[in-house]
Amino acid sequence: MVTQEFDPALNEWRMYSQMPGCCDGASAVALGDKIYVVGGSQRVCYSYDPNNDEWEVLSKPTHYYYTNAATLWKGKIMLGDRKHVEEYDPVEDRWSNRNELLP
Repeated sequence: MVTQEFDPALNEWRMYSQMPGCCDGASAVALGDKIYVVGGSQRVCYSYDPNNDEWEVLSKPTHYYYTNAATLWKGKIMLGDRKHVEEYDPVEDRWSNRNELLP
């Protein structure tokens, strides 16, 4: 997958290193100095360090998500849909079930 950045001042795109795999239907969030791509039909969890232009493959979520949403909460990434909610701890590289947050 292509990683690009748009510079509106120059009206141009810049190419960066490629994502390590597909991310169909995944979500992206920024946490600290990294960008995380999580979920989707491939159960991905990648982090991107824009300062070093490096991708890292992290542990996968426990569920497949074809339509998901991700947000940040207390320094962790929350990923979910109507059936499941998971919490990702980037320090521990660990996913935890948080279905108790579902209505």
